[in-house]
Amino acid sequence: MEELNKQQLILLALLVSFVTSIATGIVVVALLQGSPNGNPVIQTINKVIERTTSNPEKVTDQILVRDIDLVKSVVGKSTGSLVTFFEQTDGVNKEIPVSGFLVDDDGMIVTSKNIDMYVQAGNVVVKYNNIFFKVQSLAVTGEREITFLKITLPVLETDKVLVTKDFFKPLAFASKEKIVLGSSVVGFDSTGGVQVATGIISRIKNSSIADKDGVLKESGTQYLYTNFAMGTSALGGPVTLLNGTVAGIIISETSSVSTTLSSEKIQEALNTVIKTSVPAEVKK
Repeated sequence: MEELNKQQLILLALLVSFVTSIATGIVVVALLQGSPNGNPVIQTINKVIERTTSNPEKVTDQILVRDIDLVKSVVGKSTGSLVTFFEQTDGVNKEIPVSGFLVDDDGMIVTSKNIDMYVQAGNVVVKYNNIFFKVQSLAVTGEREITFLKITLPVLETDKVLVTKDFFKPLAFASKEKIVLGSSVVGFDSTGGVQVATGIISRIKNSSIADKDGVLKESGTQYLYTNFAMGTSALGGPVTLLNGTVAGIIISETSSVSTTLSSEKIQEALNTVIKTSVPAEVKK
């Protein structure tokens, strides 16, 4: 009788285990079928797998890094390359609602063409690293959407000693391969204290040129569109990838989209300016 009871207990334990397994399977299937957006459990697992396999040599550090941490890092590094424009009249500085940033270590600035009307009046100064500088406008011909200015001397003679080697910290340009649809980006407005916005590249528009037979062919990326807007004072501000490199410069704003001229086109224009431009006449 004792042996029979032991067998019954074993059979009962097996039965309970079997029923529990079936119940668990039913619950999991029900959750997956009822979950929105295509099985978030599977998506989460896939994201973990992607992160752990994308760069196996640095798994232990990079898996723990979230986008917000990358954004903080980008903001911390990029703000040291932003400039602020002012109208200087009778010793009074009034901030101009246009953004800009450094693109080389000699003090070259790229900004929106909206700065031109102020530069032509001859009373624009640039604030960088808490020092006010005079700027030189570089004359370029043809239609353009951006302007290049060159920092010259500090407004105050006493500030000259502060401008040492490597004083200017330019932003680097992103490689074309890194600028893809859906990439996370950070937009900067350098006016009124730095403002930032985050989003993605929601659209890419390529430029085209006609060959000798009149057939249009793509000639690189012209514009990038992001799913955020910052206001008109952001015109001239950079849009960077999460590695801190420049994807483009903001040239127009709507209520929900920022249009940026691609880094590829900025570099083309910069090379042209360096090779062919001469200082523009500025009113004294």
